Amino acid sequence: MRWVLERMNRMVVRRALGLLGPDRASALQSLGALSLAVVAAVVAGATLASADETIEELPGLILLVPASLAARGNVFGAFGSRLGTAIHTGTFHWSRRVDTVLGQNVVASVVLGVSLSFFLAVVAAVAVTVLGLSEALGLSDLIVISVVGGTLASVAVLLVSLALTAVAPRAGWDLDNVIAPIVTAAGDLLTIPFLLLATVLVQRGQATLVAAMALTVLSAVGLLWSIRSGLTLLSNIVRESMPMLIVAGILSLLAGVILESRSSEVLGVGAVLIILPGYLGASGALGGILSSRLSTKLVLGLFSPARFPPPAARADATAILGLAVPVFVLNGFMAHLTAALTGASTPGLARMILAALIGGVLATLVVVLVAYYATLAAVRLGVDPDNVAIPLVTATLDVFGVLTLLLALNVTGVV
Repeated sequence: MRWVLERMNRMVVRRALGLLGPDRASALQSLGALSLAVVAAVVAGATLASADETIEELPGLILLVPASLAARGNVFGAFGSRLGTAIHTGTFHWSRRVDTVLGQNVVASVVLGVSLSFFLAVVAAVAVTVLGLSEALGLSDLIVISVVGGTLASVAVLLVSLALTAVAPRAGWDLDNVIAPIVTAAGDLLTIPFLLLATVLVQRGQATLVAAMALTVLSAVGLLWSIRSGLTLLSNIVRESMPMLIVAGILSLLAGVILESRSSEVLGVGAVLIILPGYLGASGALGGILSSRLSTKLVLGLFSPARFPPPAARADATAILGLAVPVFVLNGFMAHLTAALTGASTPGLARMILAALIGGVLATLVVVLVAYYATLAAVRLGVDPDNVAIPLVTATLDVFGVLTLLLALNVTGVV
């Protein structure tokens, strides 16, 4: 009898892992990395919830939160995906020289991070004006917060990405399976504290204005130099990535506008602020994993672009849907637990898990569609899918992530 039960248990485990994909090692790598991302994001959410007074005192700040979180994932998720492809194709090697594959990718990622942070600040200032927010942060304040906080976070996430690139091959990990979730985790964990730290530099009159002007010049010079540097890979990455990152930034800021319009409800339940970074991060990380896998398989010729996903692409999409269930259950559980431990308000464990699961599954369905067709469009337009697919997926998921979360919170009676 015991033998029968043990065999049945093994069958259940095998079938559960089968839902995550045909390669169990890849499934476990992705699930482990995603779980780490959720835990890190919940810590970031607790930081955000503890700063609710700062958010209320500085109208417009919450506009930057989804976009700034997404920016780190967009830039460095694509950075990791490009390195993963280079490793698979045998063109990657470690070097300190700027003109190598690694060197040009590092410089491009830093330049894109700084430039995108500046752009987000400008668009956020326009959004503040359109929304008519009283006593909101001004343009110079937003530039200082976004660029200083974003640059500090970018440098930290870059170091994490490089460390992961060094460790992954030695540990037998496929970079495509782990880079997006871990970069998302690092971005979530570091971006919010650095943004909040940068708020001490704002609303200081002439000093803030001078700092904003200097950062504007720095962003412009860095962007122009990278395009005209004569380094082909660097120039191509920046040229192909920046337009999509701008589109992605606008979409991410739209998510911030939605949050700002519902700020009274969102700020009223501490567990909602706690779950927000993890929920958006998990959605984007799932899309990043799928985009990375599809890009690598296209480069290696494992499947050809088609109007409808071929079997190899469908297998990866099914794996992502399978990964979404435990990841979003963990997201809801950790948000409730953290709220309970920190004294923040929470609607209860069951409601938080149900809201995270309902919204997460809906968001993941959007992930699958956008990731496949964004990769397909990139190939047909003749650009590198690694440069455009991840930013588009993450940005789309910022908007749909906020909408699906608010829908799920309403359906379950949380807000």
